[in-house]
Amino acid sequence: MRALEVVTVASVVVFLAVATYAFASTRNTFGVAGERQKAGVAAALDIQRSLADLDATFAEVMLVGDRADLGTSRQALLDHVHEQLSASSDNLVKATRTLDEGDQDGAAREIVAGLGTYQSHLDRALLLASLARNDEARGEYRDATQVMQATLLPNSQRLADDSIGKLNTTSDQQQGRVGLLANVVTVGVVACFGALIVSQLLLFRRTRRILNGGLAAATVLLASATFMADAGLSNASTNLRIAKRDAFDSAVTIRRARATVSDVRGDQLRWVLDRERAATAESRLVDQSQQLLRVGPGGATPSTYWTVAKSVSDQPDIVFRDPRYGGHLAEAYRSVSFDDESTKLTSAFTSYARFQDSGLRARETFAKDPAEATRISVDQSDFSTLDRELAEAVAINDRAFDDSINKGQTVATLWQAAVPLVALGCIALIIAGFRPRIAEYQRG
Repeated sequence: MRALEVVTVASVVVFLAVATYAFASTRNTFGVAGERQKAGVAAALDIQRSLADLDATFAEVMLVGDRADLGTSRQALLDHVHEQLSASSDNLVKATRTLDEGDQDGAAREIVAGLGTYQSHLDRALLLASLARNDEARGEYRDATQVMQATLLPNSQRLADDSIGKLNTTSDQQQGRVGLLANVVTVGVVACFGALIVSQLLLFRRTRRILNGGLAAATVLLASATFMADAGLSNASTNLRIAKRDAFDSAVTIRRARATVSDVRGDQLRWVLDRERAATAESRLVDQSQQLLRVGPGGATPSTYWTVAKSVSDQPDIVFRDPRYGGHLAEAYRSVSFDDESTKLTSAFTSYARFQDSGLRARETFAKDPAEATRISVDQSDFSTLDRELAEAVAINDRAFDDSINKGQTVATLWQAAVPLVALGCIALIIAGFRPRIAEYQRG
């Protein structure tokens, strides 16, 4: 009978080890999700925006020149250029920390080399402009633009895609891991139940007592703990799924939209700045705008895109009804999960229309009044409003992501602490159930 007691207690100890490991691993899963999915991917996507914003600000520096009547100063813009150069470098370091060495070699190395080349052209352009050698300065600016569009932006996109792809794989593995851990806990519980039931039957045969109170109480405690632990793991899995699907994926789409908005602004400025390449700038402007809001057939040329895009921006709900409409803004609007996020994105559609309209006014005004067209182009109010609304929508999803991750970690932590208490309670009840029967058996 003592051997039976030892085996029953040992089964509970096994349950303790298995369940503790399961909840510790689940907590670690949320830590990896929080660190990698938010920090790593966000940094990779923020590189795109920093680079696009850097390029747009450089164009603005060249356009403003020494004019003091445009509401901004050359020095303030130059300070922003250097801030974005620093931000790009910092985000590159953060992004590559979450990737394997092989993943970093291509895109990250190209970005590092490209940033050095870009800054070299930027510095020479600014020096030549200060010496009034404007044609040479424009040539350096064009070279910098080529580096940005052919090397930096494509490789930042590639780095972001690598990060997202890797994290999507990791997320799927994490979901599967939580499910596997739940199954492992179930096996441990079944073993405990088996040991308790066998003990109950054997004690009945030896003592002719129908029910052993201690073992019955241990069984009830274990059953209750099993039900709640299963609910805890299910809750953890749900929080992980919410964090990925409802918050993280939406934040990725909106971050892409922010980067593309900055890129579009750069093309708007280039159209005014470099008249010899205005047609190229406008063609790219439409292509990038289509990435933000794709309006389908009839809206894909410079002469028609703006009209169709404005009508859609005035009625954002249309993107739900017509599959021809797509792009980052439409995808973000379709995947809204939170009320305040919906408010921000609805407002962003209106701001997008204003932003594109101000660029169109600058292009339409240029033939009559180049100075006024420059003033309209340099005015950042519509761009700033749109960028701020998108940033706030990102922040809403980031908070929801953090909340889901924290809830999952809290559940796992609490159960990691509770499992030993449950196991000790079961062991105490098992001993309390066995010892009187052992003493009784020995006396008989």
